[in-house]
Amino acid sequence: MKILVVDDHPDARILLAESLRAEGHDVQCCTDGLKALACIREWHPDLVISDIMMPHMDGYTLCWEIKADPDLQGTAFIFYTGTYIEPEDEELAIGLGAARFLVKPIDPIEFASIIRQLVEEQRAGTLPSPDHTQQNAVSLSRLHSKILTRKLQEKIIALNNEHRAQLETFSLNAVILETAADAVIAIDTDNRIVFANAAATLLLGYSNEQLLRMSLIDVIPEQFRNRHEKAFRKYLNTGKKRKAGWIGLPLQVLDARGTRIPVEVSFGERIGEGRKLFIGTLRDMRERRKAEEALHLSARIIATTSDLIAVVDKNYTYRMVNDAYFKMFGKPREAIVDHTVAELLGKENFESIVKDKYDRSFAGESVTFQSWFDLPRIGKRYMEACYYPNRSTDDTIHGAIVCVRDITEQRLAEDALRLSNRALEASNNGIVITDSNLPDKPIIYANPAMCRLTGYSHEELIGKNPRLLFRSDRDQTGLETIRQALRERRSAEVIVRNYRKDGKLFWNNMHVAPVFDEHGALTHYVGIASDVSDQMHYEEELRFQATHDTLTGLANRSLLQDLLEQAISYADRRNNKIAVLFVDLDRFKQINDSLGHGIGDELLKQVAQRINERVRKGDSVARLSGDEFVLILSDVPDEDAVEKIARSIHGSLALPFQVLGHEVLITCCIGISLYPRDSREADALLRDADIAMYRAKELGRDAVQFFSAEMSSTISERMSIEIGLRRALERGELRLHYQPQFSLSANRIIGVEALVRWHSAERGLVSPAQFIPVAEETGLIVPIGEWVLREACRQLGQWRSEGISLDLVAVNVSGLQIQRSDFVTAVQAVLHEAKLAPSSLGLEVTESVVMRQADVAIAALDQLNKVGVTLAIDDFGTGYSSLSYLKRLPIHKLKIDQSFVRDIPADTNDAAIARAVIALGKSLQLRVVAEGIETDEQRMFLIKEGCDDGQGYFFSRPLPPEELEPLLRAGPGKPESTDWVI
Repeated sequence: MKILVVDDHPDARILLAESLRAEGHDVQCCTDGLKALACIREWHPDLVISDIMMPHMDGYTLCWEIKADPDLQGTAFIFYTGTYIEPEDEELAIGLGAARFLVKPIDPIEFASIIRQLVEEQRAGTLPSPDHTQQNAVSLSRLHSKILTRKLQEKIIALNNEHRAQLETFSLNAVILETAADAVIAIDTDNRIVFANAAATLLLGYSNEQLLRMSLIDVIPEQFRNRHEKAFRKYLNTGKKRKAGWIGLPLQVLDARGTRIPVEVSFGERIGEGRKLFIGTLRDMRERRKAEEALHLSARIIATTSDLIAVVDKNYTYRMVNDAYFKMFGKPREAIVDHTVAELLGKENFESIVKDKYDRSFAGESVTFQSWFDLPRIGKRYMEACYYPNRSTDDTIHGAIVCVRDITEQRLAEDALRLSNRALEASNNGIVITDSNLPDKPIIYANPAMCRLTGYSHEELIGKNPRLLFRSDRDQTGLETIRQALRERRSAEVIVRNYRKDGKLFWNNMHVAPVFDEHGALTHYVGIASDVSDQMHYEEELRFQATHDTLTGLANRSLLQDLLEQAISYADRRNNKIAVLFVDLDRFKQINDSLGHGIGDELLKQVAQRINERVRKGDSVARLSGDEFVLILSDVPDEDAVEKIARSIHGSLALPFQVLGHEVLITCCIGISLYPRDSREADALLRDADIAMYRAKELGRDAVQFFSAEMSSTISERMSIEIGLRRALERGELRLHYQPQFSLSANRIIGVEALVRWHSAERGLVSPAQFIPVAEETGLIVPIGEWVLREACRQLGQWRSEGISLDLVAVNVSGLQIQRSDFVTAVQAVLHEAKLAPSSLGLEVTESVVMRQADVAIAALDQLNKVGVTLAIDDFGTGYSSLSYLKRLPIHKLKIDQSFVRDIPADTNDAAIARAVIALGKSLQLRVVAEGIETDEQRMFLIKEGCDDGQGYFFSRPLPPEELEPLLRAGPGKPESTDWVI
């Protein structure tokens, strides 16, 4: 397709033509409407694409001429404009016969599509035909005139705007002249100054009015004036310049003070207002001279600096290097200049490290980097390199300017410092550094551990003195140690109290060390802090545990001794009195055994609390062991005051305790000793209070008792018994006596009860009533009980071997024996040793023992029952046993306590009790044994009521084995004579 493009704008014309040619069209171009009309009539294009605004003939006129020419009716026309964009513009274009009205810019793909569509319409003959009637022509002409008028108005507005712009430019030029940094003056042909800008007045030191009255000769140094006059007149007469140009002439001028000023002058001439003027620009060269001097100095610095400075071209070739290169590489200039970087540094260094940096610099980027270089014959060096583009005045990059600094030593130092800093940062200890040369020696460094330790941020610590951590707690022994060390400029290590930001105390193991410079001057202090609160608390806890009872928190025996000695010392100085109270809970063991140790421990805590609530400030309370408490009452006026406090404690402990869901009732015994009345020694006061407490127990428990001298002998007796009893086991002073047990209905001996006797070498025969309680309290009852069990079984075995027929031997068992886990095993071992069947042994346990430790007793008796041992409850009726426990016990016999047998049948109450016990035993299918039968009347009553067995003085006293044997051999029946009865 033949297409003519008409547009006066070259860029738009060429772009449109090339895009059409790319689509395969034959394209020609014209720059205005007249040329286009001539081309169309000669070339006959298929399509004309025309702009509207063009010189000589606009696009509208061109379209009208084409559509009015019959020879050109088949030529399609497209308007393509960027300025005619109003709706009436398009209306006129379509009215003139244009096929399309396109507004610039348009997408190339869309434009190509429009051209293809137009080709199809042209081939199909569907292009629009213009209406050339006179009426339509007039209408189009009016619309054309309207559009041209509008465009003319726009042009006028544009010209006005241009005029205003020229005025603004003129004003701007005037401002530029006045604000120019260079001095500008104008002279006429007589050398008179006719214009001077502000910079000229500033440079020459004259006012503008003064300069306009002066000649140029006035500001030229005298030695140059004649030369200037001759050259200037010669030019005016001949037009010949002294030099090729008047640009950048180096001259000097005089200022108002007569000072010579080096300037660079550029002159030009112009004709204005009928006269010739010469315009001169004077540039003050003083700063330039300074810059040149600085440049010269820079050149000297470059030559002498230890930094490596070079110029490298784009072929990576050195064009200039300073002396530092020769020193570093040990090569002469000719061995480096005109050689490549790769030759000097080594190919590997060049390729892997610097080549890409050079390329970036050649592209216009300034590059700074640091790297290790393994240099030939030099070794590994760490370099900092800066590459700057080497630009010429026209901004062309010719290569790179290189500045390299060897910072190996610095890098090694930084690495060491970095490792040191990393160690500081990673340390679990808090570390601070203070500056000794600044006022108040502020913290200049604090590691993260210090911030974590104290709760302060890094910013909150910096600039503060470390005393911040002590707050007002500065009267510490450790701080005085630190202060002394600071005065003496030496290290110190102490443990002190510090406080975190939130006020919480922590114990700080602080180490302070001075830092001196190379001249020995003190510069800094380093402080290392570690939280040793856990250690201090642990040590404090150890100290507390060493001096306090872990259960109640009260003082223990060790601390009690110190407290009592301190109280005595204080009382001596003040001539005061003190009292020692020994408190022991009654039957606490029964509570522990029956309710469990958990409840027992909780009860002890509540007891300690109640005691503490009843003592005064300054008094001391301690727990010795188990259920024993000791109080030290300081500064007491008299016994009444002491008794009042003791009674208050006694009454408080008598109130019910609520312990883990149980209501517990207890009583206590309190023994009191007074200082200095009873003793002046701590141990003696404690002993006396203990004696008084035991006296209270002997009086029936639940009592308060003051110590008296006669009590001491009683306690001494008890201690003497204990010591003698221990020796009795070693010396073999214990003996067994046996009391026969009779079947009341068969009137025959069915067994014997073994009863221990003590024949002391010092005391003679000691009553069981004296030594058995002591044995129970001291625990000696366990080894004594084991000896009784073994000796009784041995004796029964011997009798049987001698032909004496005896069903069993009965042995009393204490509560302490029942509690032992190996008791059942021990019984079996004794039976095996004596070669006795289990049924030959009867074990008697008191009712009170069973009730104090029911669960333990039941478990032990169950095991013994399985072994086959005969079991009996002794002293039945005295222990207030529960029938629910009784029916659970695996027992075979009930023994009626002799206290209920002694007065029967005369005492109806005792008779009723005996009758009830017998009935109870029968109902539980148990044999009933009566103790303490002394009369035939008692025997007959018991037989009548159905009692099975009996023992007592009516039959026989307890006898040694050799005295009992005749009775055992006599067989059934009671002898006529009672001589054998003891």
